Amino acid sequence: MRNNSYTVMEPVLIHFYAQDGFISNAIETESGGSYSHVSIELRGNVYEAIGGRLLGINGIVASPDAKSYHQGKHEAQVITVEMQFPLDMVTMTINYLNSRVGEKYGYRQLLTWVIPFYARRDNRVVCSQLVMQALTILTGFYFDTSKHSPSSIYDVVGLARRYRGTM
Repeated sequence: MRNNSYTVMEPVLIHFYAQDGFISNAIETESGGSYSHVSIELRGNVYEAIGGRLLGINGIVASPDAKSYHQGKHEAQVITVEMQFPLDMVTMTINYLNSRVGEKYGYRQLLTWVIPFYARRDNRVVCSQLVMQALTILTGFYFDTSKHSPSSIYDVVGLARRYRGTM
């Protein structure tokens, strides 16, 4: 007997940003890559961890107009990669990300790049960690979120797309 069931897939967009500026250049240099920021878009909401703003937006945010806080505010080159994931996994990921919105930015996590033995004392995240946590839920694979930068996520997504087609 044939199974006529199918999985409803939904698009997920990962946005990679290349920017000029002291912090952006430091991130790109330390990671050995071309990108200094990453965000994830699900159902029109862009989720990202924003740091470096003493006044204004700072921490985990969701922008409902499908625009990152980085778009239009900085000279940024944006590369977008689209992948497809099952509807239920996207819903779980959105629920997780919404539960994190409003949390403070993980400045201490940035110190682990400069001082590798520096111990994190909280669960605050930077942009790449937030996106890797989302990808962990979407894919069901565990990713060590402390070891990734925006550029390494670009590499992981590229490998996954080549391996699975469109992912």
